[in-house]
Amino acid sequence: MNENKLNLEGMLMNIGGLNSVLTRLNNAEKQGDRVKLYQSAYQLIDPSNPDVLTELTRNPESAIIQVEMVIGKRAGDINNSYQENKENIIDDVEKRINESLKETKGDGAKASQLMLQYLNDVFEDINISQDEANMIARKNLMELGMHPFETMGSPAKYKDLRLRNAVAGYLKPIKEGEQITGYTVNKYELAKTMEDVIHGATIYKNSRVIEKNMEKAKEAAKSNERK
Repeated sequence: MNENKLNLEGMLMNIGGLNSVLTRLNNAEKQGDRVKLYQSAYQLIDPSNPDVLTELTRNPESAIIQVEMVIGKRAGDINNSYQENKENIIDDVEKRINESLKETKGDGAKASQLMLQYLNDVFEDINISQDEANMIARKNLMELGMHPFETMGSPAKYKDLRLRNAVAGYLKPIKEGEQITGYTVNKYELAKTMEDVIHGATIYKNSRVIEKNMEKAKEAAKSNERK
């Protein structure tokens, strides 16, 4: 593996990590959570420069702006190299996704949940209020011919359903006759999303993290079997 490719992979991991931090900064409500995220951003931006941490901790808005600027700058710096190597990067990610999808054994819900992990920090965050959840629940009951009065819906449930619908296009079923026996990633949709450098970096980073976590889980399982 040549030095340029190693450098590109390192930058993809860095940009993907910063984008994950940015998502969490935008959603953080507690100061304690923000402090941890400032430290994560500091390590990814330049841990040798204390001025970076000073700027990050000035206020939440300043931290978000700084992280956005660094992501944009670094994405621009690697854009030409990314475009030259994009096909290989996409192929690499596709192989990782398909390998992990084998573990779902044709379970559509599990395949969707797994695909969501690869697309983490790529989709716009979906927020559903309690009022909106109640309205969806009432509508669903009315479609069944029922007349609800006080109906409580679950925001988490409807958020999960919307996210699953969003990832549906990224999955292709493997069929034996009429039975679905597994899933593979829809490479066309994956490649379309990874056209964007920041999205590509984020999905690449997610794929590496998921692969590492699955390897750890398998090692832990083997260790337990030996006991």
